[in-house]
Amino acid sequence: MDFAAVTTPLDIKSPLEKIPLASYREILIGGRKYKKLAEHTQKLEDIASLPFISLDENSSTRELYNSFFLEQGLSFAPDMETATTDQMLPLITHNLGIGFYPKKMVMYIRFRWKKNCPFGEFI
Repeated sequence: MDFAAVTTPLDIKSPLEKIPLASYREILIGGRKYKKLAEHTQKLEDIASLPFISLDENSSTRELYNSFFLEQGLSFAPDMETATTDQMLPLITHNLGIGFYPKKMVMYIRFRWKKNCPFGEFI
């Protein structure tokens, strides 16, 4: 293999090497039904029982959230799973749950949609 672009976390074995190209930050978003959650900072244990939408269990992003919730003594069991990030957005905008989404993508969508943004405030 000469070159591959993948998401992390990913365990790389020699002789391959990992060179970070970019990083991103995810934020929690929800549809208008969940707008009240954005009024103040939420504790993870307070939102853990809400319906979550996430990438499928075979994704590295899902592994990251499984680990993060476990570190807090909670389990991460999304109610809905998608294969790609862009498939999550329609489910979130139709109030089927909340989900972690790349902040840069959220900012782009908010800019493009202006006042008719399809989801509520950041949670």
